[in-house]
Amino acid sequence: MTAADQGPRTPEIGDLRRQLERILTDIGEVPGWLGPAATGAGNRAKIVIVGEVGVGKSSLINALLDRPDLLPVGAVTATYVAVGAGDPEALTVHLDDGGTVTDGDLGHLSRYVAADGDLAGRVARAAVHLTDPRLAALTLIDTPGTGGLDSAYGRLTLDALDNATALVFVCAAGNKISTAEREFLAHASRRIDRIVFVLTQIDDHPWRESLQENEDTVRADRDRFPHHNFAAITFLPVSADKALRSPRQRTRSGIDALWAQLDDIARAHSHLMQLNELRTITAAQRDAYRFLYDKLHTLGAGSDPGRDDVAALDEQAKALSELNTAWRKNLDWEVRKAKTAVRNQLNLRIAQLRSDYQTRLATAKPRQVPDIESAVVTDLCALQLRSDTDLRQHAAEIARRMLAGVPGAEAAVTVLDSQLPAPEEALSTYLIERPPTPTNPAETLMGVQTSFTGWNMARNLVPLVLGGVGLVIPGGQMVVGGLALPVGAIWYRWQKKTKGHAADIAALRTWILESIGQARVVIHDDIDLAFANALRALQDTIENSLTDAQKQIADAKQTHTQAEDTLDAERKRITGLQGRLVLLGLECKKKRKALLAQASPPASGALTSSRQSASPG
Repeated sequence: MTAADQGPRTPEIGDLRRQLERILTDIGEVPGWLGPAATGAGNRAKIVIVGEVGVGKSSLINALLDRPDLLPVGAVTATYVAVGAGDPEALTVHLDDGGTVTDGDLGHLSRYVAADGDLAGRVARAAVHLTDPRLAALTLIDTPGTGGLDSAYGRLTLDALDNATALVFVCAAGNKISTAEREFLAHASRRIDRIVFVLTQIDDHPWRESLQENEDTVRADRDRFPHHNFAAITFLPVSADKALRSPRQRTRSGIDALWAQLDDIARAHSHLMQLNELRTITAAQRDAYRFLYDKLHTLGAGSDPGRDDVAALDEQAKALSELNTAWRKNLDWEVRKAKTAVRNQLNLRIAQLRSDYQTRLATAKPRQVPDIESAVVTDLCALQLRSDTDLRQHAAEIARRMLAGVPGAEAAVTVLDSQLPAPEEALSTYLIERPPTPTNPAETLMGVQTSFTGWNMARNLVPLVLGGVGLVIPGGQMVVGGLALPVGAIWYRWQKKTKGHAADIAALRTWILESIGQARVVIHDDIDLAFANALRALQDTIENSLTDAQKQIADAKQTHTQAEDTLDAERKRITGLQGRLVLLGLECKKKRKALLAQASPPASGALTSSRQSASPG
């Protein structure tokens, strides 16, 4: 058995298809690149006549078969019509629901296939059976028109290409080949190896210029028609009108040259079906390779797109390491400097407070004594609160400077601040909102010794609470006169109570100066203790922040490394698949070359077209 006698699915070609199917399965995410295999059913060649609506496809088939009224001319058909051998002559209409209609009158064809015919919207396809010996080895398929791949007619025409042996592409002289036609040709060439270009309606136009223009258009469109698909593109000029006028005119119409092409296709039917199957496999192989190429490019083939990220992480790690060494040397000095600033600010405020009250007492009246006493208590409490606020601000600023550029630094500063009682909040609120709260009242009050402020005041409060002097804790709330007060306010009110009422301005002046002096000592002591505690809190905050930041960097590098390992594995997988596709392409090319070497002219080109040796007269 010769190659020309073998079916389209030889063992070699079947093996190539199975190889590609396995590769596509391994690729995954693959659209329908590889269609069903051509069956090559029957011994007849299936030749599909395609072209835009109105270019003369039906007239061309009528002229080929020398039957002017066989196919309706000028009517818009809604399906494709197969014209083949059969006895007796009849029409067979295949309906969408699976039924068939048989009609012995060929003149009724337009009723069934016209877009506005009796069975409009119900016909799947139609067949015309003729007792013409020239159709013994081939069937001609008349299509509605290309109309672009997205049009209904375009889809019908593409459907007609299933298991087609060859394609006759029809253009009308005077019409430039359209974008829709080029799109259709590009798609058809994925599965059809043999295309014959025919230029019709040459009696009505200067066809030589039109022929050259269309050839140039196809050649120039290299994106759709690469050179390995279309070699030596020419068009075969045919006059359907001349072919139907008389036998003498027929010989000058170009019809005989077209029949020579069709007969050659019929003889090489099995051979061409093998080439078509190879073309289908090769087209899918190229699609898959382009898909993998694009995917590899997206993944950064051979490059490391995250290299800069890793370098940045390394720089951060280096900076953190240096910072981890530096902050221990600088923190003590920063805290001492801040404490000095807070103490100096307190001294300035104390001096200003003395001066203000000296001025006020110079003109004070005895009746104003209660108001002045209350003002002194308020001002001394405010003085302590301002010192507390200054301390907290300095602690936050130190933490921010120490942790500048460290991820999560601001959150760490917030946590540092939340570990301390707010300067404005009552001791009772602080004790309730900072669980667990000690059950022993003495332990409760002494617990504020661990806070930033109020330690000395709390120490003075404890014996008074235990002794029941003016202070009670109903239900766990510390109140004085029914009001929850800051630690300083409690202490200063107790101080005022134990000193007794100042009876005159002179006694009031003495009491004020003593109170301011005692407040200065107490607040200074609190500042010292508070900054000692602040130093410990800052050490913990900074150390924990740096440790967390270093861990984040280490985790980020590990995540990046894992991602790169995954990318590398995917790149290797893609590269391996590309290698398999390349080998498959080489095998397809080798098989195609062998088939072409066995073929007889003119079926020896990759995608060939023909011109009549003598132009129509």
